[in-house]
Amino acid sequence: ARSLFEKPTDRDVVCHASAHHMQYQDDFRVKMCTEVNDDHFNTVHHELGHIEYFMAYERNQPYLYQEGANAGFHEAIGDTIGIFATSPTHLITLGFLDESIVNSHYEINYLLRLALQKVAFLPFAYVIDKERF
Repeated sequence: ARSLFEKPTDRDVVCHASAHHMQYQDDFRVKMCTEVNDDHFNTVHHELGHIEYFMAYERNQPYLYQEGANAGFHEAIGDTIGIFATSPTHLITLGFLDESIVNSHYEINYLLRLALQKVAFLPFAYVIDKERF
């Protein structure tokens, strides 16, 4: 109930999407100034993936172990949830996509877009991670 989904008009806020574990039992929040579009739909589900990960390690873990083992793994969980949420099959199930327009061309375009977003980023991420250490 304390998550932020709309930009407040009474103060300045950073609108970059983020998920937070507030260190209290079952207190998780998402901060994001959303718009109704496919990119924000994916981003919200990505952030909910972080929340799901927070919930998994919160239970019966000492404070020192309530962090992700690797930041990359945390992002992978978020990306996986986002990918599943935006798949044509799921969008049809939700009623956001008309089944009649989904054909092999649509699916190939969806997969190409996904590859350009995710696979093309891998060499860059590898170089950055290699230089970091």
